Amino acid sequence: MPENVRALLVILLATFAASYFVRPALSGLIDPDRLTRWRNAWMVMSSLAFLSPDIWIFFFLATLYLRYLSRQEPAPLIYALMLCVVPPLGAIIPGFGFINYLFQIDYLRLLSLIVLLPAALALRRHSERLAFGQNWPDRLLIGYLALTVGLQLRDTTLTDMLRQGFYSILDVFLPYYVMSRGLQKFEQFRETLSAFVYAASMIALIAGFEFFKHWLLYKSISANWDILASNFYLDRGSSLRAVAAMISPIALGYVMVVALGLLVAISPAIPDTRTRRRIWLMLALGLFFPLSRGPWVGAGLLLVALLATGPNAVKRLFMLAVLGAASIPILSVLPGGEKILNLLPFIGHIDRQNIDYRHDLIEKSMIVIRRNPLFGSVNFLQTPEMQSLIQGQGIIDLVNTYIGIALGYGLVGVSLFAGFFASIVLPLLRRNDTDTDAATALLRRSLLAVLLAILLMIFTVSPIGVISYLYWTVAGIGVACLNLGRATERAPHHGVAQNSYV
Repeated sequence: MPENVRALLVILLATFAASYFVRPALSGLIDPDRLTRWRNAWMVMSSLAFLSPDIWIFFFLATLYLRYLSRQEPAPLIYALMLCVVPPLGAIIPGFGFINYLFQIDYLRLLSLIVLLPAALALRRHSERLAFGQNWPDRLLIGYLALTVGLQLRDTTLTDMLRQGFYSILDVFLPYYVMSRGLQKFEQFRETLSAFVYAASMIALIAGFEFFKHWLLYKSISANWDILASNFYLDRGSSLRAVAAMISPIALGYVMVVALGLLVAISPAIPDTRTRRRIWLMLALGLFFPLSRGPWVGAGLLLVALLATGPNAVKRLFMLAVLGAASIPILSVLPGGEKILNLLPFIGHIDRQNIDYRHDLIEKSMIVIRRNPLFGSVNFLQTPEMQSLIQGQGIIDLVNTYIGIALGYGLVGVSLFAGFFASIVLPLLRRNDTDTDAATALLRRSLLAVLLAILLMIFTVSPIGVISYLYWTVAGIGVACLNLGRATERAPHHGVAQNSYV
């Protein structure tokens, strides 16, 4: 049996198993028929990816299926559900005449084109929605995109600058805009977050299989399509670092941290303690299987942020500190505990060179940034300082999103980027009188904690694959949460019903 077929069978079984475990927990939130449709959507898209002999055939079939699915579910929900089902493998659409190629497309951009773009066009026709550019996150995002696209002219043609602008629309604007304007009612938030948690549970089970069987299931897709992929076999200690459909183990851990935070927001609607704990355990194991320390630190900040913004904050934080301090000597004497300690950040000794590399990257990048502090440079990779960071694979791995932005677009670029997220985090942090119930307050706390965890985790990884798509998406959900309730106040002035959910 071909490897792609065997891998598909494992994924389909894992999808069934994850659905079996998660379904009872979400049945109070989501209609059982919809949960079945979600499971089937995952199975269909996975089957199309593994069985298509060519990437273009997959793109064609996936387009047809996504359009079919769009008639059954709203765009924000489809995007949350389907974001991580297939690796972001891509191909170049050839050009004509004086244009070498039109643009590069992958699965994530296909989602933006087929799911988000029609939704964004439909949202513009709803006058009760907040017009784009009317709040600070919108304005800062406009400034960031204008700067990053405009600076492309320093070292490229006008055609390529237009191409980069198109990428910015697909990769940044559409995920943010559709989420920030497409979610207006609390029930819509719960459905969309439930879809992401549902998908993450399937990913966690698949990651567990990879971890224990030492088999990266999704590598057979790239082999079948004859495309070079970057999801290499990586070990930490003597264990394989799971990847699932992500592009790297750290991206998988990043997704699990986001899912854990979003699960907090919907957990009060899961009355059964046993089923709720089952999902927590699945996602926590999904966070462990990639063996990525950056997401573990992000999960720690997620927990601290949730406790710090909740009731009895001081007492709970003190208990957490005591528990953390006590766990270290306990682990040191337990069987296998020393191995776990060696994997931990700041404590363990395994792969210390990765931490040293990140330290060197910051140190040498600061020298380069000081030469072009305002707007960065296009040839920063050719500087002696950056050339000294070339790794064994012959690449300079910019494993720090902030550093990458500062090198390419200067302090102005990184200030706009950080300011965009600050304009969402700070209002979420402030006490808001519009929170009329505990569920809405918990939604705000959860989104705040997730955004803080993301802002910490991207300090240790570049915006590869799903990572950047997800932080723009969560930012959009955060803006929608800040606007929760305001649309109802605007609606009577425009005479538009508030039950539209694109």
